Amino acid sequence: MSLGRASPRGFALAAVALAAWPAITALLASVPLARALAPPIAGQPAGDAAYFELGALFLLDVLPPIARELRAPALRGLALVLGLSVLALAPFAVALTALSAPGASPRALFARARRHLGTLALVWLAGLVARAAVVALGLVAGRLVGHDLGWGPPRGDVALAAGLALGVAAAWLVGLVADLASVACVDRGLRFYEAMQTGLARAWSGLAARASRSSLAAASFALAAALLPDVQRRAGGAAGVAWLVAAFAATSLCRVSWLERARAIAARDADDAHDADETTMLA
Repeated sequence: MSLGRASPRGFALAAVALAAWPAITALLASVPLARALAPPIAGQPAGDAAYFELGALFLLDVLPPIARELRAPALRGLALVLGLSVLALAPFAVALTALSAPGASPRALFARARRHLGTLALVWLAGLVARAAVVALGLVAGRLVGHDLGWGPPRGDVALAAGLALGVAAAWLVGLVADLASVACVDRGLRFYEAMQTGLARAWSGLAARASRSSLAAASFALAAALLPDVQRRAGGAAGVAWLVAAFAATSLCRVSWLERARAIAARDADDAHDADETTMLA
């Protein structure tokens, strides 16, 4: 079973689908907090960039008095992020379909993506539960190790941080399996169980490919976040928003590159099975 490479049109459409939703989510979720933080900087010539000047000292001075007022907008923003994260499954399905069916019309693209939403939702839910479980286990393990060794702060905090790091690494591996399963679902029409089997079977093969793209995406976004205050101070808030959109676009390109590579990796499982069937028939 050989899969054709995604066309430039399909690659671009997938990148837009994956970049637009996180950017919209971040923009909408930041509005409640931005409104709550607006009064303290009303008289500042630099605007909201003043919060991040001199090591964010102004932000640290402002936060304690208004911490209670920030609780409600922060919870609203969190609820919005959680809700939009669930709905992000739709653009993810469109992105995968655009890679696997580059010549399809928009109507056919959305129709095919809709057919796979059920299985993709099961893969997403299983991945979400598994991620939460491994992170929680990492935190519990770190706390128990610190407690058993009789460590108090700061060594106990180090043990807890180490447990969290292990949990996050395990969650990343869960994401690797979920991505391979999702790709197998869309490219080969596999149901949930078969798609998860493919993801688990090909996880080792996709480790380096996903790690390289994840590192590049994290580095680009971290650089963009570090330079954001300077961009806002020199060019204004609109330039800051454009800068963040560009950062989301760069990370989405890395993710689409990984998903395209995952298509080839997941297809090897089908190739191996096909070759095994042919060998059995010849024997």
